[in-house]
Amino acid sequence: NKLLEMERGNSMAGYHVLLSNIYAEEGNWEYVDRVRKRMQEKGLTKEVGCSWIDIGGYVNCFASRDRKHLQCDQIYEILGELGIKMTDAGYRPCLNLQKGWISESEE
Repeated sequence: NKLLEMERGNSMAGYHVLLSNIYAEEGNWEYVDRVRKRMQEKGLTKEVGCSWIDIGGYVNCFASRDRKHLQCDQIYEILGELGIKMTDAGYRPCLNLQKGWISESEE
């Protein structure tokens, strides 16, 4: 918990999420709950994940569950195809790390 003692503003939310994920991976749900409660008490929120890609000199930015991009239907179609290929290749996501971390703003 030394990590949490260094807290400085909302930039520390990522460290809380990381620590919570480590506890979740170990199945230590009591500590997961403690970390999440501490985040709520301090008003810390998980930042939305973003990715950027430069295509032909134009930078495209994507956020989790973003539906605002002009080509989002095609993008999600390709993502679906990639997901199928990854599953066929043997990829299995670690779903327990995602448990409870989807906020209303991301849904």
